[in-house]
Amino acid sequence: VELDDEERKQAFARRFEEETGNDPNANGKWHLFHVDVTELSMVRVGGDHLVIDVWHPGEAPRRIERR
Repeated sequence: VELDDEERKQAFARRFEEETGNDPNANGKWHLFHVDVTELSMVRVGGDHLVIDVWHPGEAPRRIERR
């Protein structure tokens, strides 16, 4: 969901710049979104098999390896 409240965007921009040293306003117009993440996963090749990392809210990340 895009957040279009300018006050909220600028509060985020200030905090982002404090933490990273990068000002999102420096490159012109930008967008701020709220994302409700219910699962994250990453799949990669691990030699001769797949390595799958999975995370759900409230759970520790887990790794699955498939040959």
